[in-house]
Amino acid sequence: MKLFRLTAISIWLVFAGLLCVSQTYQGRILGLVTDPTGAVVPGAQVTVRNVATGVERTLSTNPAGEYVAADLDPGTYAVSIQAAGFRTARADSVVLQVSRDARVNMTLQPGSADQTIEVHAGQPLADTVDSTLNGVLENKAINELPLQGRDFQNLLPLHPGVQRTPGGGFQSITSNGNRPDENNFFIDGAIDNDVYYGESVLNEAGIQGTPASFLPLDAIEEFNTQESPTAEYGEKPGVVMNLGIKSGTNKVHGTGYYFTRNSAVDARNFFDPPPNPVSDLIMHQFGASIGGPIKKDKWFYFLNYEGIRDKVGNPGVYDSPVTVSLTSRANELPSGFAPENYSVVDAIAACQPNCNPLSLELAKLFLPNSGFTLRQSYPAAINFDFDNTNRGDNLIAKTDFHLDEKNVFSARYFYGNSDLIEMDTIPLRPEWRSTTSPTTQVFGASWLWTPNSRWVNEARYSFDSFNEGILPLDHNVDPTKYGLNTGVTNPLLFGMPRINPGTDAFNYMGGNSGWPLATTPSKTENWSDTVS
Repeated sequence: MKLFRLTAISIWLVFAGLLCVSQTYQGRILGLVTDPTGAVVPGAQVTVRNVATGVERTLSTNPAGEYVAADLDPGTYAVSIQAAGFRTARADSVVLQVSRDARVNMTLQPGSADQTIEVHAGQPLADTVDSTLNGVLENKAINELPLQGRDFQNLLPLHPGVQRTPGGGFQSITSNGNRPDENNFFIDGAIDNDVYYGESVLNEAGIQGTPASFLPLDAIEEFNTQESPTAEYGEKPGVVMNLGIKSGTNKVHGTGYYFTRNSAVDARNFFDPPPNPVSDLIMHQFGASIGGPIKKDKWFYFLNYEGIRDKVGNPGVYDSPVTVSLTSRANELPSGFAPENYSVVDAIAACQPNCNPLSLELAKLFLPNSGFTLRQSYPAAINFDFDNTNRGDNLIAKTDFHLDEKNVFSARYFYGNSDLIEMDTIPLRPEWRSTTSPTTQVFGASWLWTPNSRWVNEARYSFDSFNEGILPLDHNVDPTKYGLNTGVTNPLLFGMPRINPGTDAFNYMGGNSGWPLATTPSKTENWSDTVS
């Protein structure tokens, strides 16, 4: 019987130990309560109150005079401590950050409990609670720092050890030399990793540097990064990025915003010689947020929508056959220069009457290149300048329900959908650009149960979905319409095939040879239970 009891206890300890390790976006307020002589004060009543929501938690100090209020949402708290024979001590402005600890030690003074001592303490210069290298950006800094495209991932390089490839795109974030797919992303403590690319599901890359979705900055309470994190984050050795989403408060708060950029006063690009116009640059980013109480001190909501509409030009030099005759300009051509190797008109004249019918059909696909100049190393088409265009709509909603002091329920949902058309190669026609219409969904729910001042249990469920297929813009065009019998009958593989001329006279015809990318939608479910 004794052996069985020992075995059962051992199994329980192992099981409890496994439950105790879990990542979270929430923080802890902890401290030591003493009297003026330095002796600890056991059994003191500690009340921790969220200033914005009015929600309180009451606990007691243990025989060593210590207390820990775990799993608290980021925000500003008031901490008050009472004990028989002592005045009440209170600290009203304790700032708790995402996934961090705040230590509030109190020294109680003899006196009546109806007397109160205000404790004013600034933020410590050194964190003596946590040895992990952390970096935290609060909502005020996130919104006020210059941020291209309002993509929160562009703020990561402000934190120690994190770099991002200029322009973003797939696999662009590295940490202390680790691979780009070795980072860990969390939203409100729930896993936000895409199992296909190993990136954040929120703001995951679209075709190039444009994100497939945008988490509105106004929805971020703050985010925390950790280098060489503690064991509970596990899984990957790179940076841990933990996003905390705003919650509603007892007061209604909202924002409305509109950001725009255009080319009205832009200087002319080097590759935009007159009479070509300045390349397009039209960017619109707009949205609104609102949060408040459904029932004061009990039930709260937060909503944020953000839309994006933009058009960005791609000026450059693209090698293409000349669509005018060069024979008439023989006196300008260098010695040994063969016009028929570069001019469509001259090539057709040289092969008559035996020109290949398919070649004649394909020759019609080359656009007029009025910017042709012999100053190039070989004839080139200048400034085709096909625009990137982007439409994005993003929405996030969150609710928090405080059933009582011991039970808190929270749920959130993010939906993002966009249409991207981008020039990710050097196409000779606009329909040979690439396109995608990704859909992003992130859902999470949690139940926080605090049965007493010694135990805290948090159960959490999350579901992430990312669906993106990248295709040539002409993917619904049967190749026979180009005059080509490719033998391809699968509509998923339609579009102009990639054709290389076998010479460096001009760029290839057709879209990106890496597409179509028709991946299975990435869907991830996570269940966890944490006992502290």
